[in-house]
Amino acid sequence: MKLIIFGTFLACFVAYVYVKVNNLIKPLPKPDIYTNYYWGPGDELNYKAPKHIVPFKIKYDKEIIDDLRAQLNRTWKYTKPLQNVQFQYGFNSEALRHIVTYWRHSYLPKWSERQNYLNSLPQFKTEIQGLKIHYIHAKPLANARKEKKVLPLLLLHGWPGSVREFYDLMNLLIEPSSNNNYVYEVIAPSLVGFGFSDAATKPGFNVAQTAIVMRNLMLWLGFDRFLVQGGDWGSVIGKDIATLFPENVIGLHCNLCSLVTPFSMLKDFIASFSPER
Repeated sequence: MKLIIFGTFLACFVAYVYVKVNNLIKPLPKPDIYTNYYWGPGDELNYKAPKHIVPFKIKYDKEIIDDLRAQLNRTWKYTKPLQNVQFQYGFNSEALRHIVTYWRHSYLPKWSERQNYLNSLPQFKTEIQGLKIHYIHAKPLANARKEKKVLPLLLLHGWPGSVREFYDLMNLLIEPSSNNNYVYEVIAPSLVGFGFSDAATKPGFNVAQTAIVMRNLMLWLGFDRFLVQGGDWGSVIGKDIATLFPENVIGLHCNLCSLVTPFSMLKDFIASFSPER
């Protein structure tokens, strides 16, 4: 009799644990989200979304460059970093010294050359949900578009980063290859609050809202289905786009992968005490 009671209790306990663990690892339901929240300045009631796309060029007046040069040429007083530390307690002053020296003697004297390079790919600005968004739109040549299938690709950078890191890559992506029958049309936006894109003017803007803005940008440019590649924050944003809008995503590639579920957080918590296991 005791064995029967114990067996029944054990079976109930195992079933209970199974249900709980299954609830921890199963996919969460897709949230109900509003996809057109206004993040720009002023009142949304008086907002009329512009219907134009404006070509953009990076150009700084001589006065701005001269002011930056004057600031870099000031005598800097660097506080010596703590012994045997890198960036654990803030930005390392020895590293900062090298950066200032590079800007003063290598980067700024060649600014015209740098500016021409940054403008070597076509750039634009448009307005999404009240925010002026900057992006690069690199297209394959006309003959490649005739011979190959064109795949739209949303390319997302991270922090600290910018679209600058994609320049060499984009030139490769829009070039046709004899190894496949497709070529990419690349859209590389500056994330909200980065580079030449506006920052949100209201509280509550987060990764999911960034994903919505990026997806709405692609829709506005005429791409209902597209590929997504992201690194660092771009990988988190890309995963949110694929999760929230699977109907728009052909495929997702991340070069920084992470998993945030109740079960994965439990595993991370346990691993923090015993990382070798």
